[in-house]
Amino acid sequence: MAPCSVKHGNLKYCFECPEYPCKHYDGFDSYDTLVLHRNQRKDMQRAEEIGIDAYRAEQREKVKLLNRLLEAYDDGKRQVFYCTAMDLLSVDDMQVILDKADSETAGMPASERTDYIERELRAFARANDISLK
Repeated sequence: MAPCSVKHGNLKYCFECPEYPCKHYDGFDSYDTLVLHRNQRKDMQRAEEIGIDAYRAEQREKVKLLNRLLEAYDDGKRQVFYCTAMDLLSVDDMQVILDKADSETAGMPASERTDYIERELRAFARANDISLK
């Protein structure tokens, strides 16, 4: 980003560039690593669409929801899965899923709660053509 930024007038974000998306983004969304790349273009478009301050607020809300998910449903084995789901699902969708899970699993043993939320996340992802792998 730094060389491009200087070349195009010290831009802070790629989406501010008149050449965005450029050749640097070719195939970028197809990488799948622990730090997910699949949604970079979508995330960049979202930031441009709603503004960087609103985008940052949305990301902070995702952190809160992820913490809630980890506190209530973590068995020590699914952190990467939960991070992936949080990255790929919207704040609103995750809020609805967690609210339903909290209601449906009240009083269940921890292992059953964990299995329940994983099934719900996978079902939602399948229904919306989202790969959580």
